[in-house]
Amino acid sequence: MSTERRPLPFIPLGDERFLRTTPENMQRARSLLEERRERGAARVEGPPPYIRQIVLKIFNLCNLACDYCYEYPSDDLSWQKRPGKMSQERVLRTVGGFASYARFRKLEVADVILHGGEPLLVGPQGLRAIAEATRQGFDEHAPQTKVRIGAQTNGLRLTEPMLEVMGEYDISFGVSLDGDQETHDKHRKGKRGEPSYAQVREKIDLVNSDPESRRLFSGLLCVIDVESNPYAVFEALMECQPKTLDFLLPYGTWDELPPKGGRTDAQYGRWLTKIFDVWWREGRAYNGQPVNIRLFDQVVSLLRGAGGGTDTVGPYAGGEVIVRTDGSLELLDFLGVAGLDKVQTGMNVDTHTFEDMERFLLAAGQLGRKSVAAMCQGCDLLPVCAGGPLPTRFSKDFGFENTSVFCSDLQYLIRHIAQALTVEAAEDISVRMRQNYTDEFLRRKGRLSGWLPA
Repeated sequence: MSTERRPLPFIPLGDERFLRTTPENMQRARSLLEERRERGAARVEGPPPYIRQIVLKIFNLCNLACDYCYEYPSDDLSWQKRPGKMSQERVLRTVGGFASYARFRKLEVADVILHGGEPLLVGPQGLRAIAEATRQGFDEHAPQTKVRIGAQTNGLRLTEPMLEVMGEYDISFGVSLDGDQETHDKHRKGKRGEPSYAQVREKIDLVNSDPESRRLFSGLLCVIDVESNPYAVFEALMECQPKTLDFLLPYGTWDELPPKGGRTDAQYGRWLTKIFDVWWREGRAYNGQPVNIRLFDQVVSLLRGAGGGTDTVGPYAGGEVIVRTDGSLELLDFLGVAGLDKVQTGMNVDTHTFEDMERFLLAAGQLGRKSVAAMCQGCDLLPVCAGGPLPTRFSKDFGFENTSVFCSDLQYLIRHIAQALTVEAAEDISVRMRQNYTDEFLRRKGRLSGWLPA
């Protein structure tokens, strides 16, 4: 095997392809990024490296066959060896163990996320049993910890009986929707290739028709199709009245590139900035409807010197553990695109504790500050992007010691947002200067005219 490192795209600071408009604005953006880098290195601290969330894969099957799904890749049939559904006994053991860990770590809040496959295939009574076990487990083992139950669903099983159970146990949920009908049905088809958009929109309309269900509806998750029309996608998503939008870059590696990934023309970055400009210009809203867009919010926060992070950006990894239907404890499931050995830990809720898993995560560098490839060191954007999504950095030759296949896209997006922040700051200063000038003028005029006291 050749030891020569293949060249991977890296766009250096100062490359004007990623900084448009005037030289003055370009310099402002560079200054802001440099300031954030110094502030981030000097004082931003991440949260304590604790496990704060478990993802329960309560159902091993799905009623859709999305073409980008990382759960059921064609070359990995390990899912077929697991139980189709997590047993109630295993749910109790898992939740009890996590609650004991929460008590040990004195967590104020802990999250239990129901996932799959499609988690709502357990049915309303199955969901009730799991939610009841979760509430009882924390009441018994960690009464000082607030447990939040959530679910990520494709939306097809959001029936009235299901929504009643979710309301009874305060289960929030997000729905996967890839934008407009053409884009969504291109990727998210049924087992026989049938479209799913119309059914999902019907269920979302049902959710929005009831105030209690709408309260629990946390938002939409959208996997980006860079060939789609970003404005049509954004408009279709906002028609569903979400509180939050989560745009996901498709997963892939340097060995199996996602569509149009690994390029220097920043097509994903350009796609995202078109939506950002509309959202930012309207005051983080669309047609007067406020919405949090997680990726944009996080970049803005990091550029302003705050800490934190997500799977995509930010220097700190979330404390999250995946629990399979057979009780296996795994790392973040999307790392499976880099190979099964990247997610498997050899641990199981039947034989190990979450304290054991915490030690494993710390040793593996999957908890706390993210590990960063050597070639990313010294980049001015590092405090913001932190090297990009971990699976998108993988190659068989060099492991995770690469830039992300979305390096140019993240650079384009972050620099674009940095420029928007500098323009906003300049406009704010200009407004305040004009206001101060007007106030001083009136003050002097008032004193001369006897209107105001000297």
